[in-house]
Amino acid sequence: MATEKQYETLVDTFTNGAIIREYGSTHLISFCPLTQIDKVKVSIVKLGTNGKDCLDFFADLSMFRRFCDEIDNGDALKRLMSHKDAKYPDAYKWVSGKDGEKKLNIGMGKKGVLFQIIIGKNQKMTPISISALKELSFRFKLVTGLVPVTPNTYYEKLVGAFYKGEAARQQSFSHTTSKQLKNDEPMQSASFLEDKTPASNFENATDTVSTIDELPWS
Repeated sequence: MATEKQYETLVDTFTNGAIIREYGSTHLISFCPLTQIDKVKVSIVKLGTNGKDCLDFFADLSMFRRFCDEIDNGDALKRLMSHKDAKYPDAYKWVSGKDGEKKLNIGMGKKGVLFQIIIGKNQKMTPISISALKELSFRFKLVTGLVPVTPNTYYEKLVGAFYKGEAARQQSFSHTTSKQLKNDEPMQSASFLEDKTPASNFENATDTVSTIDELPWS
């Protein structure tokens, strides 16, 4: 277990803007809805670099919602499993940026669901468990108001923590994220784009996740 996550509670994670932070052996991946700009920031960070060795991809909020719908109804898992023998993550392919230089590819690997970010000649890839994928969908819908929340409950506390930290995140966004989005073009229809960019060590990705014997949709 990485030392970075030993003392962080889920409330802390939500306050900092992330709905999921999944740790592998060498990298972590985080998902941060940026509701003020209609994006979801997906980040893959190399552990031990204090966030300096990192790639970010900004997914369209409505497209991410449709992806979560596919997770919930089982279509995403079927699609991922049908691509499990691919040599690169190609079940979902999302593209943005000038000349399509920014890519988020999702596929099924031996160690879980692989997320790969490619920006120009740089790429990072790490897996998350299938159970974490379903939790990602639930938490995304929780903070975007698509899941009803009962007052005075744990989940209301999580939603409150997420929006409590939003003001500070907006200040941070104005100095950093806006520069990253400056040259972005509108998000293209992602799932069916053909891009044969190979993923380094796709079949033997070194990051590990928990083994899930029973799929959450069964």
